[in-house]
Amino acid sequence: MSNSAKQLHANPFQVELDSEIAVPPGRSLNMIAHLFAHLAAQAARQGQNCHFSEESGTATESQHLFIKPPREGSSRRISYRELGRQVLGAARAQVRTLRARVQEVQTTVLINDWKKAEELWAALLADCKTPLFGLGFLEELWGIRPGQPELEWSLTRNWHQFIIIEAEIEIHLARRQSLLELSNVLERRLGDWLRRFGEILERIDEGSAA
Repeated sequence: MSNSAKQLHANPFQVELDSEIAVPPGRSLNMIAHLFAHLAAQAARQGQNCHFSEESGTATESQHLFIKPPREGSSRRISYRELGRQVLGAARAQVRTLRARVQEVQTTVLINDWKKAEELWAALLADCKTPLFGLGFLEELWGIRPGQPELEWSLTRNWHQFIIIEAEIEIHLARRQSLLELSNVLERRLGDWLRRFGEILERIDEGSAA
C-alpha cells in the first residue's frame, strides 16, 4: 500500500463502509437524480439509449450507470463500500478515457476549423461532468469529511477548478484567435486537471481499502 494510504491518521469517512445500505441519505438521492438527468441528457445528445451492457461490459464514459441493480429474485443487500467502489471504479475509468480523449482533441483542433473545435469541446465538456456527478454521489454516500489534507480533495474545490478551465476555453473559442493556443490550454490546463483528478480518485480508493 502506498504512503498516501498509510498516512491517513483519521477515518475520512463518516459511515461504516461495510454496513448494509437500507435507505440512501436524502442528499444522495438528490445526487442520483442529478446524475441520471445528466446521463439522460447525454444520451439524448448522442442519439443513443443510456444504459450499461452487463453482457458486453462496455459503455461510453457518459453512459456508466454506476449502480448495478440486483438480479431478479435476489434478496442480497449491498454495502456502502460495495456501492461506493462501483462508483469509484466507474469514475476512474471515465477519467482515464477522458485523458486519452483530451490528447486526441488537442491534436485534432490544430488541423480543423473553429466550428469543429466547438463541436469537439461541447462533447468533451459534457463528458467531463459525468465523473464529477459520480463523485458528488460518492461524497454523500460515504460521508467524506471535508478538508481532509491527506486526500487533498473536496467536490466543491474540484468543481471550481473545472469551471475556471471551462471559462478559459470558452474565451478562446469566442475570440477565435489561435487554434494553437486553444490546443495548448486543452493539453496543459484540462489535461493537468484530469491527471490530478485521477490521483485524487486513487487516494480515495486507497483510503476506502484501508
